[in-house]
Amino acid sequence: MTMTSLRRLSLMVIASGLVAALIGMVYQLVAVRREHARYPAPGRLVDIGGYRLHIYCLGHGSPVVILDSGLGEGFYSWRRVQPQIAGFTQVCSYDRAGFGYSDHSPFPRKS
Repeated sequence: MTMTSLRRLSLMVIASGLVAALIGMVYQLVAVRREHARYPAPGRLVDIGGYRLHIYCLGHGSPVVILDSGLGEGFYSWRRVQPQIAGFTQVCSYDRAGFGYSDHSPFPRKS
């Protein structure tokens, strides 16, 4: 193979990879939108200044207990605990920005 053929082949491989990545991104976007339409958020979406966070509350009373998930999990990671706490007070779990039903934040994430 000549140098020109190698360059052409390299460009074709790179272009194919970029096209495949773009198709994957579009597919993911369509799938997420379809899923959110099919399975609406069980809680409510609260505007917090330019984007919305999903919060799911059960029970009544005070103090209100807020359950925060870690490791990229959403409100659903508390599905076994939250109803038990709701037996004696109000308890809310939520999806962090960019997870679950919450919108992505327009601001950079801080530690």
